Amino acid sequence: MFKWKKKGLIWAPSLNNEWAQEYGQNPNAVVLGDRIRIYFSGRKKQKDNKYISYIFFVDVERSNPSKIIAVHDKPILNTTGKGEPGCFDEFGTMPGSVLWREDIQEMWLYYVGWQRSNTLPYMWANGLAISKDRGVTFEKVREGPIVSSVYKYPYLHACPRVFNYGENNWFMWYASGVEWYECENRLNPIYVIMPAKSNDGLHWQLSEQPCIPPVYSKECQSGASVLEYGGLYHMFFSYRNVATLRDEQKQYRIGHAWSENLTDWHRDNSQAGLDVSLSGWDSEAVCYPHVVRVDDKTYMFYSGNKFGCSGFGYAELEG
Repeated sequence: MFKWKKKGLIWAPSLNNEWAQEYGQNPNAVVLGDRIRIYFSGRKKQKDNKYISYIFFVDVERSNPSKIIAVHDKPILNTTGKGEPGCFDEFGTMPGSVLWREDIQEMWLYYVGWQRSNTLPYMWANGLAISKDRGVTFEKVREGPIVSSVYKYPYLHACPRVFNYGENNWFMWYASGVEWYECENRLNPIYVIMPAKSNDGLHWQLSEQPCIPPVYSKECQSGASVLEYGGLYHMFFSYRNVATLRDEQKQYRIGHAWSENLTDWHRDNSQAGLDVSLSGWDSEAVCYPHVVRVDDKTYMFYSGNKFGCSGFGYAELEG
């Protein structure tokens, strides 16, 4: 069983921030020299009482991620932080993965784009943007997504977690919508973690077979993060039960699965090692884990209550 020691909250939203007034979702950490850069999304409520999500970053000390040393509190993607009218990301963006490409000196941002519909609460698709200034500003590679609603599961595609295991050996695990489920007089998406492979990180071969078996009949899964540890690959991810009247099961928890080959995954939530606290910012939910090695330590950055409404923090692996 993994054992994580919680180290506390790093960043919380503030009404004083023009763009990130609410939420701190999907933290993704990149190690850069003397610091760790954490990309995340915050939200701003519009006049119609609906949200638009934007991507930001904070820099924290490499030796002490609790200490913020810089805040970039303006949207990093394009000039407005979202897509043009009619594009897949017209109503917001959230980070999925951020990778430093040492070979070409570029930062690649895989992200989720939000779109709206008359019949559904929202739609998602996955895009790619590239930074040539070491991750401060990004431009989309194209106006359309790189993974969208195709194949067997056409409803939603989100949370692209991407890992490069060498030349021509790219893996993506993303959330794919399998149905819209009506519960308590509202439509709720049901999505599961799906795998994809690529030779170049841009063109992807999608699978039609989910990789993590659900424990609930109407289970949502997202935010997969893979760690190589003890001769195995370990996946940490978010999951929750939509078809329940119990509030605590509707909020995200962190699950675990292991694999020998990155393809066949065996679920064992008892190994995850991190649950909600008795009180505070992560007492109702823990979600969107991103696990990263920094020198001789391993950290898990994650969001807290109500899909990250309370912000994000981190934990350190003790065993």
